[in-house]
Amino acid sequence: MANKTALYVLLAALALAALTNRWVAASGSRPGFNIVSFDGIYFGLQWIAFGLTLGGLALLASQWHESGKFPLLILLGVALLGFFVATGIPQTANSYQWMGGDVGLKKWLRAYNESREGDKVAPELLGTWRLASLEVVIEPDKLTMTHRGEPRVWSRATCGEGGMSFKFAHASADTIGFHPSVYKLHELLHGAPIPSLYAICNYRVYAFLKLADGRLLTLRDPHREDVDFTYLTR
Repeated sequence: MANKTALYVLLAALALAALTNRWVAASGSRPGFNIVSFDGIYFGLQWIAFGLTLGGLALLASQWHESGKFPLLILLGVALLGFFVATGIPQTANSYQWMGGDVGLKKWLRAYNESREGDKVAPELLGTWRLASLEVVIEPDKLTMTHRGEPRVWSRATCGEGGMSFKFAHASADTIGFHPSVYKLHELLHGAPIPSLYAICNYRVYAFLKLADGRLLTLRDPHREDVDFTYLTR
């Protein structure tokens, strides 16, 4: 009986897996003009299928323990589990990256590598940096900029609805931006990796790059025409 129930459960999981994987669902369920999105439904079904797979495996493991006979259906369950981990279980916020394969195991490994890189880069930038009447204090989750005695704090508590994002990593072209006024700075990327912080608060952006000579290159709104360059020291 357990074997039959497990079969039905795994078949249901297989059907959901076939209907919600990125090759069938393309870039989520989002239509071309983003009028209606069923991403939440698609991803919810994927999690249901993942849960069904785990349930089917639990039933088969229980049967194996009781009878001592290995159920071949376990192979189907393990294969489904591998499929979900490798190609599914995406985050809704990243649904637009389905067609690029940025889902499942690939996504989680990349996030893990970025986290490790950030842990190495952050100590290079943390601390107080100054130039004349400007002082910048970089903390793991907080940025304090004081100009002529007037402090401005970026943190989760102060950034409001626009939100805050802190990303410690080695600088890339995205960090510097692609506005013509910053193109010459892309030459910096040809050398050794540059520790950087890319901070966003209420849609305003600051990029900090620690150069080989020890100075901190600060770019205010690098994607805008009025981008501002400042070189700070400790």
